[in-house]
Amino acid sequence: DAFDHLVLFDAPMFHPYKRSLMYAMQRLGLMDMVPFVASAKRRRGEFSSHEDFAEYILQRSLYQSFHPEMIESILDDGFVPEEEDALARRADEAEAHTVRFGFSPAAEAQYYRSTPTDLHPALGKWIGQYGEAGCQGTFVYSRRHDVIQGMDVEYLKSTLRGPGGAPFDFRACNEGHFLPLQDPDAVADMGVKVVDAFFEEDAGSQPADEESRAA
Repeated sequence: DAFDHLVLFDAPMFHPYKRSLMYAMQRLGLMDMVPFVASAKRRRGEFSSHEDFAEYILQRSLYQSFHPEMIESILDDGFVPEEEDALARRADEAEAHTVRFGFSPAAEAQYYRSTPTDLHPALGKWIGQYGEAGCQGTFVYSRRHDVIQGMDVEYLKSTLRGPGGAPFDFRACNEGHFLPLQDPDAVADMGVKVVDAFFEEDAGSQPADEESRAA
């Protein structure tokens, strides 16, 4: 009831077949074999200087696909401020001048390791992300299928429902999984169109007020 319309951007919501595989890998401690986890573990988290940090960011193929303003924001604010870093770690003078990425490789790897794999309410904790929602929704997915693939999209189309069983609106985009960072203007424009369409539809479903009826 807290939301009128939910917009999901290439959310990691998978077909039950994939979730069962990930569940097994989580139980067996094998999630580090997943490419996203392995890549996160390899990512550097500490740098000798801000120049070293900037050089690393600009050379990574992932960041090269980001919008220039997003890159600028990462270079300006993507690291832990030195004073906070030194205080948090109680580091010696040499360590205090080490530049640390604001989102550590360990935290990123754990984020991917803990991807929700709930299969069914009868099997334990259920977060309800694959059924009827309490609001209408739009699901934007990437045609590149970096994260969710065609089988996942088709499954979600058959299961995601709003109030009264109304299906979610699905929209494809040409950008990758990080599309809000790759083309923020297009995402903002899409968001405005989704909101406008929702309010137009909502207004059309409301009964006319007294003044309108009198006219």
